[in-house]
Amino acid sequence: MESWITVFYQVLRIYYLNRITPKNFKALPGVPAQQSVVDAAMTKSNIYSVSETILLKWLTYHYNEVNSMHPREITNFDYHLFDSTVFAALIRNHYGEPHALRDFRNVVNCDEGQRVHNAKRIVEAVQEIGITTHIKHEDIFDPSARELLLFVVQLYQALPHYIPKAVVEFPAVLGDLVTKNIELSNPSKQPISYNVKMIGQSDFSVETSMVKIEPGQTIPFPVRFQSRISKQVKGKVIFTDKKEGNVQAAAMVFELISNVYERNSVDIIPKNTKLYKPL
Repeated sequence: MESWITVFYQVLRIYYLNRITPKNFKALPGVPAQQSVVDAAMTKSNIYSVSETILLKWLTYHYNEVNSMHPREITNFDYHLFDSTVFAALIRNHYGEPHALRDFRNVVNCDEGQRVHNAKRIVEAVQEIGITTHIKHEDIFDPSARELLLFVVQLYQALPHYIPKAVVEFPAVLGDLVTKNIELSNPSKQPISYNVKMIGQSDFSVETSMVKIEPGQTIPFPVRFQSRISKQVKGKVIFTDKKEGNVQAAAMVFELISNVYERNSVDIIPKNTKLYKPL
């Protein structure tokens, strides 16, 4: 059995892992250009392929972005990942703070009980944000490097889509209700259905939690903003594939920001008085 698993793993490394190249790493959303360079040392490893060293660099960058006070270098796909802190950093730096991670214990090299707790939170968080995965929590806290490598590849391909594609600004007078339309297109030959989720300030809202786009169709999707305060507020609208057909659509995220540029008076109260009183 182990021999067949090894053969299957090598097939995946050739045909699946090789899709991760220096070229697409440079174009990957969420990683600045100066951090997406493949160093000479990354091409000379006698342990990892170039694709695997790219994944390790990607993990290291996002972990250190979130944990800037305690940076470290990720150099393997088992021991450095089994406490789940790297996976939590990936999700937070691409998506934000899903509900499942609110009681995550961000402790490196924690005990087994904490590792189990954290691994369960990661699986729940991945499902919460709309990524379907084969991984189970025991695959994380009691790791096989092969299993976690495949999980990392999946996150590498899915999480960058959670970086907002565009910023939608809502200029408004204080107290006004403003509606903006986001254009959604389906260039495929099959209908695509998306789950719609709002995160951030409740000043932003949508009318429906699901949208279906027929083949070749472009539709406007309305997002509303109720201006309550003059201070800028932010939110996100997230579209994730409902996976109802054969077409697999990537997630789409749009950032929403307010711009309250004027305040209208609630009422005008006239008042007569003397400009000065002589002594």
